[in-house]
Amino acid sequence: MVTHPPTPATDKAAPGRPRILPKMTNRERAKYYRDKNQAYDRTLTEAVSDLHEQARQLGWKAQVLKELAAQNISSEASDRILAKVTPLLTQTDALQLNGFKNESVEYHGAWMHGDAQAPVMSLKLLVRGQYNRSGVEQVCEQIPKRREILELLSYSPVEYSCIVRFYCTPAGECVDEEVQVDFVPGLLQCVGSLELVERVIELLCGHHDHGSTSDRNSIRSSDDEASSHRPSMSPMGLDFILSP
Repeated sequence: MVTHPPTPATDKAAPGRPRILPKMTNRERAKYYRDKNQAYDRTLTEAVSDLHEQARQLGWKAQVLKELAAQNISSEASDRILAKVTPLLTQTDALQLNGFKNESVEYHGAWMHGDAQAPVMSLKLLVRGQYNRSGVEQVCEQIPKRREILELLSYSPVEYSCIVRFYCTPAGECVDEEVQVDFVPGLLQCVGSLELVERVIELLCGHHDHGSTSDRNSIRSSDDEASSHRPSMSPMGLDFILSP
């Protein structure tokens, strides 16, 4: 009877060569390669995702720097301004709206106001997320007999268009920030009533604590509050929508 020597992949390794695979059945070998291919696919998917994120960041950084260069902002000042705006586009929790948990922040554009002596950098963002339960409950306490708002806002995804402005010195130091939020479309999709949207906006923005129209038109953060942006919006657009 003729016998054949064992192969390296299934039994003993050939002299001078390490074992490639342990001895296994066909089913075990199939599972081994299946798991190996799945691990490779995951690694490849993560690598592609990382490349897309790098390309996205390079895109908005290039536009921000282009806007700064167009206003003859010095390279040192540009670096400081870029460092200031970067967290908004890389950290989902950098922009904080009252009672709202961000799940993603999408960049939609950048532009400059002013000049090299008083540069103002504006970013347009699309913020997606949900209201947390405690924030919604505080709103509902102010709207008697409208408990359904709690369910609508607690479990419905919401997206807001935001404009964030950075007021800077000629050296690029940020001295003031302003966040303008377009609440109407996102809230309208949740609660389905423009009149109710107006009331919810007032409560979410803390307008019941700021009685004057000037407070509504502009609520800016001080340097000490820069890490926790206060949302502000002009009521003019909302008044127009609600007008007969």
